[in-house]
Amino acid sequence: MRNRRSQRRGFTLIEIMVVITLIGMIAAAVGIAAVNMLSKGQSDSARSQAYEIAKGLDMYRVQYGRYPSNSEGLEVLVNPPGNGKPIMEKIPHD
Repeated sequence: MRNRRSQRRGFTLIEIMVVITLIGMIAAAVGIAAVNMLSKGQSDSARSQAYEIAKGLDMYRVQYGRYPSNSEGLEVLVNPPGNGKPIMEKIPHD
């Protein structure tokens, strides 16, 4: 009976600690990669929004022969002077 119990050996504390450490390292690597992808997505989104605003300003210049003044701001792209058709539906918020 005693011989059978000694054959059924469990995991040692060292083995469990090694496994937990490996799992922690893998989780940290995945977390860092996820944060980097989120950061890249945010910068790509901001770049795309800036490009859309630039296109809207160019279209405004073609229609009205000038860029909007500082006092008019970007809102003029949504609410153009007179009865003009809006160039953009809304100004993106970054």
